[in-house]
Amino acid sequence: MTDIPALLEAIGEVTEINPSESADSLYRIERSREQGFDDEVLFVRLLAGGDHDWEALLETDTRQLELEFYDDDTPNQWNIQLFWAYESGEKPDDEICRKLESETKFAIRRCVPRESLEEFLRPLKHSLESLSEVNAEFGRDALVQRVTDNGLGFLFDQGTNRNRKFEQLLEIDVDDGGGAHPQSSSPTTDDRPPTVDTVELGDFREDASRRRLDAAQFTLLYGRNGSGKTSLLDGITMGLVGQTRRDDDRVDTYDELSVTMEGDDEPLPTDSGSVNDRIADWFGFRPQGPARRCVEFYRVNYHEAGETTRLLEPSTDLETERVFRNFLYGEDLAYATKEKDELLNLLDGKIDDTEEEIEEIELEREKLQDRRDEVKEALSTLGSARRDLSPAASALIENDDSGGGEKRTDGGQRKDEETPREQISRWRDWMGRFERLETALDATMSDLTWETARDLRSELDDEVDLLKQRRKDLKDVRELKDERRRVVEVAKHVKSETITDLPFSTFFTGLLFVANGTGREDARRLVRGIEEADFKVDEIVSGQSAESWYTTVETALRERREDLEETRNRLAELGDLEERRQELREQIRADTEEYLEITDDDDVQHCPACYVEQSAEDIRTRKEPEHTHNAGGVPESLTESLENVEQALEIVEGADLAAIDDDIRRYSDHLCSLDDVPHLFGLVVDGREEVLSPEATPETVEAVARLAQNQTVHKRSTDAVLSTMIEKIEADIAEQTSEIRDFDPNTEVRRQIDNCEDRLSAVRRGLDVLEDQWPEELLDASPAVESDRRMLEFTVEEAADAAVSKPATELSDEIDTRTDEIDHLKDSIERLEETRDHLRETFAGVEESLDEVLEEYTDIVTTLFKAFQRPYEFKRVELTGDNEELQVIRRKNGEVAGIDEMSSGQRTALVLAIFVTNNLAHDSAPPLMLLDEPFAHLDELNTLSFFNLVIELAVRGDRQIMFATANDNLASLLERKVGETEAFERANLDLPLD
Repeated sequence: MTDIPALLEAIGEVTEINPSESADSLYRIERSREQGFDDEVLFVRLLAGGDHDWEALLETDTRQLELEFYDDDTPNQWNIQLFWAYESGEKPDDEICRKLESETKFAIRRCVPRESLEEFLRPLKHSLESLSEVNAEFGRDALVQRVTDNGLGFLFDQGTNRNRKFEQLLEIDVDDGGGAHPQSSSPTTDDRPPTVDTVELGDFREDASRRRLDAAQFTLLYGRNGSGKTSLLDGITMGLVGQTRRDDDRVDTYDELSVTMEGDDEPLPTDSGSVNDRIADWFGFRPQGPARRCVEFYRVNYHEAGETTRLLEPSTDLETERVFRNFLYGEDLAYATKEKDELLNLLDGKIDDTEEEIEEIELEREKLQDRRDEVKEALSTLGSARRDLSPAASALIENDDSGGGEKRTDGGQRKDEETPREQISRWRDWMGRFERLETALDATMSDLTWETARDLRSELDDEVDLLKQRRKDLKDVRELKDERRRVVEVAKHVKSETITDLPFSTFFTGLLFVANGTGREDARRLVRGIEEADFKVDEIVSGQSAESWYTTVETALRERREDLEETRNRLAELGDLEERRQELREQIRADTEEYLEITDDDDVQHCPACYVEQSAEDIRTRKEPEHTHNAGGVPESLTESLENVEQALEIVEGADLAAIDDDIRRYSDHLCSLDDVPHLFGLVVDGREEVLSPEATPETVEAVARLAQNQTVHKRSTDAVLSTMIEKIEADIAEQTSEIRDFDPNTEVRRQIDNCEDRLSAVRRGLDVLEDQWPEELLDASPAVESDRRMLEFTVEEAADAAVSKPATELSDEIDTRTDEIDHLKDSIERLEETRDHLRETFAGVEESLDEVLEEYTDIVTTLFKAFQRPYEFKRVELTGDNEELQVIRRKNGEVAGIDEMSSGQRTALVLAIFVTNNLAHDSAPPLMLLDEPFAHLDELNTLSFFNLVIELAVRGDRQIMFATANDNLASLLERKVGETEAFERANLDLPLD
């Protein structure tokens, strides 16, 4: 017999099977279990190198498993496993591995590397040993004590907002060690709590069929959905931690709910303080509110139904790193560490903001220093420039109080204590005033001479009168030119229309009509209407006014319209009758066609309409009789006549007859008379509408009348009268312009008037300076307007950039203030950096230590995951470099895969491995596992493997297991694998009665 490996002997009683038949040794290991749980049998084949007949080897081991399965000496035929362990680089091909592991008859089968065999044979023992080392290395209690001793105990307080914590952090005196040392908010104990003995639901979940449960070391709750399995598990949760995810009410709401622990005579107290104490002892944090009571219990002790499904959703973030931190740190320390990171960010931000503020203040200080230098330079510039001004300008600026400065008085403010801006403002004001004076001088038309400002004021005053008279003369010329323009336009019309022989009185009467709204088109329409009324225009007697002439025309037009409307209505009625007759004829034709269609042609002897004897063929082909009259409606000529009459009436009714009469009376006896009205419209009748000017306004009429009032117009032609008018206007214009000084006949008069207005305005503004802003006592001084203006402008430009609102002394004070502020902010940065260092040093090494612990913790998850993973596709579970995402490594090629790339069954196995690891990691939490339907998405291979682990947890992991399922096959299989023992209890639940 070959030497038995020590690893196998450490597991149980080892027997080598057929040692001489194969170089690949097969060992039988019988492993005993405590507390009456049935033993299990493990077969391990250690594969040697070289060629193998894998099919034959598989067949051999299957026969051996069959013998074991049916052997009466086998402790429990449901607890048999087979492992093929291969050396590195000698792994069987994938097809053989698949055949081996997918076959579950007689035993669970695995093909694993030789170096990982112990993890598969004793996953629980391996995990517990690793966790023991992790918990010993981490030193959580020492870290909590360090935080509180350094005055940072407020980081554990979840009831205080972060801004207040930041204020408390800044209040710490780093030099004296932090001051007060608050106690940890999450005391812990080394004593493990006992297991659950009984649970009484009382008034909790009153629909549950079972109200009391006596719990064993391993309790199987079996019952159909709705029978109350989850109610019992929730009742245990409520009694232990005072809250469940499904119930908003707390445990003290259910007076009759009770959970008794093993060894206790009384149920656990359910008051809030006691519950919080238990949570602090078990999970390392004291709840800050009712919503947080059950958080850790569900992470450590209760794998709720549907939890796996929720974690398997693609959009779900497992937050594995956060879960690990909470379990390793405890809730309070995990929270404090998170708060530490946030406060460090706030400190860094505060330091950055302060440094930026220092930079801004330093920039302001530099600007103030530059300003102070500019102020001094500006004051020097003003002093030297004043010496180059005329005595008048220098005295004006020096004695001007309008800029805000004050003259020197006994005990009062000195002139040189003005701010540079106030001084520059006075200089700028006088620069503007001298600019206005210079502009006024440029605008004058005379050559002015003066010695004093008083003389200049007098000269400018005379210039204002001169410009006013020039403006009046130019406006008179403009009026004359406007009259000439209007008369010339009228004269052009007379010439262009070849009506030069037209009497002026008739032409003037036409101007009156056009000016009052009756133009050529209106006249033509009026004439057409008169002709429709059988009138002749020249036969209509005008009477005493144009209004009476219109009245005669209107009466005739109305009578004619009535006659035409009566005729139109009569013809329209006849048209309606003809239209009805046509409709009846069409109907008769249609009826005849219908009659012929339904009657045999041989039977037709008479026309159905007129009863004339005819055949059907004659009826169809007969011609329509000719009519002797035509009633086709209103003729177009009548409509046109009526339209002419109506248009003429509109003109008559819309004419301003009173205005026309007034004009004729005003200009009669000289320019026109009533007899010209029929004459005028007679010309229109003859087609000479051009006698009416196309455009004539009341201003045109007034101009023509004024120019004709001194002429003899009786029996004179229009052309002759207008020519005389034009000659008279041109003579008046020549006379007027000859009297205007510097008149430019080539420039439009309007532009010359505007120029005169601009000159007058400029002179007045300059005169205002001398009258309103020039002191009386300085009027006898002699100003040099042009040179003073240039010097003032140059000085203001030189000094303007230096003009500030404060004097140099005040700027110096502000510079000192900015320096003090910078020193104070630098002290603040130093204090902030000391506080930041203090906070960092308190938590120094924590993140590094946690990274190492997380890596070891992930190795434990890997061990448990591999223990019941089917198929064995992933060989390792790990966190990414930043510990933010969980990923797996494929066994075949070592590729990295995300959780979303795993099958639903594999992800379920991973979630269960994480849950079990969390439970084992908490050595202060209750040694309890509540498993409510944990096998969603798991196939039978993974389920059997997990059953082995669960039994091991109950036997060697010192865990109390409560397993709830509605699957009878799973319940029966689990019961068979456990065997007969008082440590196992199957509780069958019935559906509640209706």
